[in-house]
Amino acid sequence: AWPAAAAQVGAPTADTARTLRIGVSAELTGAGALYGAGILSGAQMAADEINAAGGVAGHRLQLEVSDGGSNPARAAMGMRRLALRDIDLVVGGWGSSQVMAALEMSEQVGMPFVVTGATHPSITAARNRWTFRVVHNDRDVVQVLADTALNRMPRRRLAVVCDSSAYGVGSHDAMLSRLSALKRPPVLSRMLGMGAASAAESVDALVRQLADQQAEVLFLFATVGPAVPLLKAIRRAGLRLQVLGGGGLSHPQALEDVAEAAEGLVLAGLFHEALDAASADWARRYRAHPHATARPTPLPGLAAWTYRALRLIVAPSLDASTLRDREALRERLSTWQGEVF
Repeated sequence: AWPAAAAQVGAPTADTARTLRIGVSAELTGAGALYGAGILSGAQMAADEINAAGGVAGHRLQLEVSDGGSNPARAAMGMRRLALRDIDLVVGGWGSSQVMAALEMSEQVGMPFVVTGATHPSITAARNRWTFRVVHNDRDVVQVLADTALNRMPRRRLAVVCDSSAYGVGSHDAMLSRLSALKRPPVLSRMLGMGAASAAESVDALVRQLADQQAEVLFLFATVGPAVPLLKAIRRAGLRLQVLGGGGLSHPQALEDVAEAAEGLVLAGLFHEALDAASADWARRYRAHPHATARPTPLPGLAAWTYRALRLIVAPSLDASTLRDREALRERLSTWQGEVF
């Protein structure tokens, strides 16, 4: 049976008029559970700090969590349930397919939605008035990966592989466009199956094709489920491939599962604690926070951006003029300027 679409985190306050309820969209079951745990732990860390400092305009934050089950239809239903409650805003969202389904609902009902874990460019299209995003989009990632590869490996034979998610297909299309502009078309462009049976069949065929085409550089845009078997198969086959990937592969637990097959993997990720002193300090506090010890292991990158969104953007945007007024809050968010970390 499916778990409840929405659940309250923390005990309800005695004075509900002084409680500010914030929705959190986090895939806690299904293929996205590894990622959703990071979104939830980042939101919980931010809410704890905000409440410890006195809340927002005298209101204590209370998180209402919606688990979309890594399924677009369920993500949309979860967003609708949140929108019909006394909630000012929703943060989170993992997986471009789930987020695009959820934002259709948030746009219909007029619910501000701050996305922290999905990168498809169309999520923040001009027509989406209620949807905001704090992380980079796939075009940014693709440009970094393509330029890095071609500057360091200018004569190599390129291949592009994606899974069939909106994230995978969007990144795949963006990479083909970028390589075309650079006049470096790939020798191979393929899709990797998402289901267990189709993934196994796809992996065997892909490894043969990569070998036949003598590919030397592989751009891989997939989440950990379909990507891990491919990386292991490449290793078993003895192919000497330089693999580059995006945020879908940026998960410590997944890389541990791949073990030596991940050696040399280059990722354009969402967050790294070695970036600067502020990131290192946040990561230290995050590891010490009780929510960061949950299982599955929360993803630091998604935790960092959800924390940033709630603690440094959403909370400062909420005051007497925007509380209980979604339109005023939407306007405040649309004009927000500042730095995080």
